Amino acid sequence: MKLVSMILPNKQAIPELFSQLEVIAKQSGVQIVGMSVAEKEEEPRSARARAGEDWNQAQAQKLSNDIKQLSIQFDVNAINYDIFKNFIDSIQSNSRILDIERFTYNPNQDTQGITIRTYYLETD
Repeated sequence: MKLVSMILPNKQAIPELFSQLEVIAKQSGVQIVGMSVAEKEEEPRSARARAGEDWNQAQAQKLSNDIKQLSIQFDVNAINYDIFKNFIDSIQSNSRILDIERFTYNPNQDTQGITIRTYYLETD
């Protein structure tokens, strides 16, 4: 059960998430510059689930309604391609589910902007 809570925590666990990202950055040789987090809006439920077509469907929908999303944005600076690739690989192999949604490069500031999505299970 501990492994499940590492992959999909039962709360936002933002301090732990920031700590994990800082460790990954340090091990990869990058520096995180600024970090922000926002809760992502829930996507609308399907019409089939609203109609309560099937108990299993309703249970699956309840579980999907309990899974919440966070969007984390940050910049990393002064890195080359190999270091950046190593950093991205480390994010993707982290125990907590982290999906890379987008990254950008700003040559004027020599920074890469990264947006990742993570999930948590909201329990009653």
